[in-house]
Amino acid sequence: MLSKRWGVAQSPWVMREVGSGTRSACEKVLMDQGLSTEDVEVAFELPSNEALCVAVEAGAGAAILSTFVVAPAVKANRLVSVNFKLPQRQFYVLRHKERHLFLAERRFLALL
Repeated sequence: MLSKRWGVAQSPWVMREVGSGTRSACEKVLMDQGLSTEDVEVAFELPSNEALCVAVEAGAGAAILSTFVVAPAVKANRLVSVNFKLPQRQFYVLRHKERHLFLAERRFLALL
């Protein structure tokens, strides 16, 4: 169980604002452990993943963030990652149907 391995309920948490996808993923992880945000100390609610990363680096608490967001801080030994399974998220590509699709956009979409 995650909470027994590293004290999820005992650590202060830095979270995204209510309604964000990152916050929903965090709430799902807590729910899978039989917890809710009411059961943990939420030290800060911040509007961006980068703000969460900075707050965790400053010692404000733990956070659930993408490896893409934390990679530079982990590589520089400013943060330590704890790997655990998160729920899959679905993303959408949105674009205006009447706008020209540039070569870079076409190539990006092809990668997806």
